[in-house]
Amino acid sequence: MSIRIVIIGNGISAQLFMSYLKYHFNVDYSCLVLEKNEKVNMDNMDDVPFYFNRVIDDFANYFIPITVEMGIYDKGDIIYQGNDKLAEKYAMKVLGVYSNNTIRFIEKEKRAYVIKNSDGNIGRKMFFYSELQKLNSDNNYLFGTEVVGVNVSSQMLYLSNGDKIEYDFLISTIPLRNLNNIAKQWHRVDSALNLYPFFINRFQVDSDNKYRVLYCTDDKIRFSRMAKLNDSIFLETRDKFDLEYMTLEEQKFLNLFFDPACVPKKSYFSYPGRFKQIDDDVFMQIKEKYRKVNIFLLGRMATWRFKLVEDIYEDCKEICEWIF
Repeated sequence: MSIRIVIIGNGISAQLFMSYLKYHFNVDYSCLVLEKNEKVNMDNMDDVPFYFNRVIDDFANYFIPITVEMGIYDKGDIIYQGNDKLAEKYAMKVLGVYSNNTIRFIEKEKRAYVIKNSDGNIGRKMFFYSELQKLNSDNNYLFGTEVVGVNVSSQMLYLSNGDKIEYDFLISTIPLRNLNNIAKQWHRVDSALNLYPFFINRFQVDSDNKYRVLYCTDDKIRFSRMAKLNDSIFLETRDKFDLEYMTLEEQKFLNLFFDPACVPKKSYFSYPGRFKQIDDDVFMQIKEKYRKVNIFLLGRMATWRFKLVEDIYEDCKEICEWIF
């Protein structure tokens, strides 16, 4: 009998896990993916600025190197070297509380990567996600299926439609707070698991193979980050923002990348958004407690940790080696 692995959530973390299994473990298993949303045809446009910081060796042929120009805009100047003071200022601007972030490590240029898919098109996360879906199409998927309860003793899942599903191992890619709720575990940490959605105006511009990211710590400017990734510009604010009501300082900021008279192609809140990472010792306690009942946390929101896609693939390795 094959080992029954159930995955909650059908995001990129789930696809990475199934890919790692396929590439590295010749074992008898079956994966069932439970996704609460209905299956829809997703476009290949990322919802947030995204690029890869490292090559994932198993997919090295997909990765194309790029150079990203980085900077921090503060009081009319662009600073090309991050520091602790600017990192704290940025955290207070986007979250309202101090939290670790990448601002302190910024340099003027960084090496990064984008994806070239099987059709030869250049993209980022969603292109990679589409390729992974093709690779993992032989697994079992149940869409429109929400898990509303987990019995950690009997290893049973309870679904919103009344069905029950047994599992040998459960991979949770959903936000940690959601898992704690349905598994009735670790409620004492839920107050620390706060989310901070943010608003994005996304613009379509001509492709020029240029990649620039500018963080904004200036208190007089409501924008927190502007990113130009080839043919897309992402403009972020903490709250909903109408470009018709920009100040002159804000227009000056936008002029660094493009004409602020442009009309956004799409405007939306990015959810779940940002968060404050939980402490290392707390995370290790939660991780080990869930692992003892054959539940594994995988992904940025599932672990409440600042993880890159490349880090998540390494976590897939750790989980698979534990299971098999």
